Amino acid sequence: MSDIWDRLLRPLVFEIDLDALRHNFLETRCLVGSDVKIICALKCNAYGFGALESAEEVIAAGAYGVAVADLYEAIHLRQQGIKVPILLYANNLPEQADKVIEFKLIPTITDQEAARSYSDIAEYPLDVFVKIDVGLNRVGIEPGKATAFVERIISLKNLILAGVYTHFHFSEDDSYMNWQFQRFTSAIEDLEGRGIEVPIKMAAATPSILQNPQTYLNAVDPGRLIFGNTVVEHPRQAIDLKPVFRSFKARIIEIKTLAPRPRFNEARPFPVNKKTVMGIIPVGWGDGYSRAHSSIGPVLVRGKRVPVLGDVDFEHTRIDLTDVPAARVGDEVVLIGKQGNAEITLEEIAKIRRTDLHEVCQSIRHQVPRLYFKEGKPYQLKTLLSEKRLKF
Repeated sequence: MSDIWDRLLRPLVFEIDLDALRHNFLETRCLVGSDVKIICALKCNAYGFGALESAEEVIAAGAYGVAVADLYEAIHLRQQGIKVPILLYANNLPEQADKVIEFKLIPTITDQEAARSYSDIAEYPLDVFVKIDVGLNRVGIEPGKATAFVERIISLKNLILAGVYTHFHFSEDDSYMNWQFQRFTSAIEDLEGRGIEVPIKMAAATPSILQNPQTYLNAVDPGRLIFGNTVVEHPRQAIDLKPVFRSFKARIIEIKTLAPRPRFNEARPFPVNKKTVMGIIPVGWGDGYSRAHSSIGPVLVRGKRVPVLGDVDFEHTRIDLTDVPAARVGDEVVLIGKQGNAEITLEEIAKIRRTDLHEVCQSIRHQVPRLYFKEGKPYQLKTLLSEKRLKF
């Protein structure tokens, strides 16, 4: 690790396990079957793990395509050489139609104005998806209006219906899930009854893949699942997942010894009632280390758990090194992950923050360097200055 630390201009790194990502994708493939297309949801920079790196890994493992919500991300993937189908979830306005067409993306269409915009600009047959809202009450066409809507779309020049999908309002209430699924399949049946071919029928994302195998149809779009987050507390479908989140680490940049003050001791940022050895690490809530860790932590130093002293600041955090006398400037500090036989798990962090694994993974900011591991070894270092691959 010392060689890697030497390459970092700031002693802070987020480690990501690409082997675990591939493993989780293949586990998903085993679960849904070989005939079901997998379109991996890589929204929000692949939940913080890196859209390009994640796309390359799942495509190599057999993904049919990928899906993102941000047009910038979709264009970036194309510019970086991703050639598989890229589904653009409904998240942009008709005036961006020219960019969608230029980069050969698959737009989601949920209104007639957008359909006309794509039709007017397209100079080739453009694949489009239609989203049906069956219960989430977010983006999409009402099931009862889907057939008429699709008929109008396919009557326009250069628009080809490539698929229809939905995202469920997930619940562990089977009757509610079955009601939503029936609304979706009825809309599909009505379309096909009118002679309209629906090549891709997609309803199951991560929770439904784990709970409702009847919803697989001929395509699924897992997101959190392939990154090792089951979402469902007690999934019905057995699956062996590995965390893609390997670790979040920093190094000590300063150590000082504190003693009680003769005056204003009670005004300090945290109590100092005895000799205390304090370390400073260059990470704070501006990097995604939550304020919820204030006066708690924990972090690992030389294999020992130590608490945070006082508040987590914007770009610094104080840690208590009193019980780690051997600690030195430059020592590695693990905020999430393993160090020797000790470990701070994502689940533990989620409880401290009173949130879920997904939000913990997503929280690490874009400016934090990403170190990717492959075949158990450091494989690529990505910083704000460079996306160039560095082989170790």
